[in-house]
Amino acid sequence: MSQTWKNYIMVAIALPAMLGFVALGEKFLGTSETPGTIPGSISTKPETETVKLRIRSKGDKEPIQDVSVEFAVSNGSSSTKPTDSGGYTDIEIPKGVDIEIFLRHKEYAPENYRINSDIERGKVKEFYLKRKPKVSSSSISTPSEPEPTISGVWIGKYACKQGITGVNVTITQTGDEVKAIFSFYPVPENPNIPSGKAEYKGNFYSTSREIIFPQGTWIDRPAINWTAYGFNGQFDENLETFSGKMDHYSCRTRTINLTRKDS
Repeated sequence: MSQTWKNYIMVAIALPAMLGFVALGEKFLGTSETPGTIPGSISTKPETETVKLRIRSKGDKEPIQDVSVEFAVSNGSSSTKPTDSGGYTDIEIPKGVDIEIFLRHKEYAPENYRINSDIERGKVKEFYLKRKPKVSSSSISTPSEPEPTISGVWIGKYACKQGITGVNVTITQTGDEVKAIFSFYPVPENPNIPSGKAEYKGNFYSTSREIIFPQGTWIDRPAINWTAYGFNGQFDENLETFSGKMDHYSCRTRTINLTRKDS
């Protein structure tokens, strides 16, 4: 047999083995990227979750329409949506965050709740509101003196994650509706915090002497990472002092204490 034919036979035997080795190398050395994607690319779109709520009356379990539902997300954002005729509303938020929910309706006592989007995933979370007692015309009497009011300037201190902070709160009361200008500032025991100012709108319940303010709106925001958390609490019998808490998990073990400023 000539040398040329011997070379052809050796190539014919070696070629399948070489092709098999190449295929094997591709199997073990090839990338795991999905076709059509850029290797190593990272999606910047955050995962979100839709939280669904239904608000019903505590007495007859009927759905309540036009409940003002404020969603205050732990990342600092907030939004307000009303319930529909079936008592439903929803919000889309980033996954895994905590949510403060403030429920307000003129015929029902307000309520505050805290939930986590992961815990409530795929469920319609129901909350119940208690209807305010109706006052009959026969029980209404004309007072000889004006009813006490919480309108005025209140001064004191509060504490949250930034530490002890001085505060001056100017409250304007109209019936059971109240507005407040919440001005805070550094104090000697915590001199390095910034000053700021926010406006709040809420309700005052004269029978229990309680006040509830949902999350406020900034007038003078110290920095982008500051949030005007809501607050609530109770006045003393003479409406001269106030003690309450800010509506945030980092503040709940601490208090806000105010005293009416002498006019």
